[in-house]
Amino acid sequence: TLVLVSIFLLVIIDCSEGWRRRRRRRRAPTPVNCQVGSWTNWGACSVSCGSGTQARTRAVTVSPANGGAGCPATTEYKSCNIQKQNCQVSHWSFWGTCSKSCGAGTQSRSRTVTVSPANCGSACPPLQDSKACTGIQCPAHCQVSAWTTWSDCSVSCGAGSHSRTRSITIHPVHGGDSCPALTEHDACQVPQIHCAVSSWSSWGTCSESCGPGAQSRSRKVTISPANCGSACPPLQD
Repeated sequence: TLVLVSIFLLVIIDCSEGWRRRRRRRRAPTPVNCQVGSWTNWGACSVSCGSGTQARTRAVTVSPANGGAGCPATTEYKSCNIQKQNCQVSHWSFWGTCSKSCGAGTQSRSRTVTVSPANCGSACPPLQDSKACTGIQCPAHCQVSAWTTWSDCSVSCGAGSHSRTRSITIHPVHGGDSCPALTEHDACQVPQIHCAVSSWSSWGTCSESCGPGAQSRSRKVTISPANCGSACPPLQD
């Protein structure tokens, strides 16, 4: 009987332990593994020219839990190389016409950009060029000085003529305009100036105190004769 009781107790204890183990297994949380999304497109190169790197990423969509598998890398890198693009230009155009039809001028030529520089490529060279040019000799027109003052009249009285002159300062060359007249004549009139005198003074005292004698009077020239004018009359009487 004791043996049977012992066996019965052992069976009960074993069943209780199994039930407790099954209950613990039912309560344990399920592991959750990490999950990630798709990779993004590759980003821009880290340099504008030469060797660099570019990256892409992916996002975690489900985070790991309960001892689940961890997440893989969410960023990836690779090398990149940006090639330089140097400027390229066309050939020079023909030289243009001279800026002056005569004398010293300039003429120019040009070229255009066929490939623009990029990615640290070399800049474009000058697109304009110029040089001095000389056409035919320009005409030089005659130039003269200012007129001198008029000369004296050719006569001392009455109608005559007088003149004035100017000189050449630049002689005409290469078909330039010729010089104008260098001498100019014009009529002149010299008016006569007749003598004019004052009125007679009073008679002076007699030269003798008794007997025959003489007394005198005088007058003065107020305007002297000139330019063939009439001479002065006597100034004493």
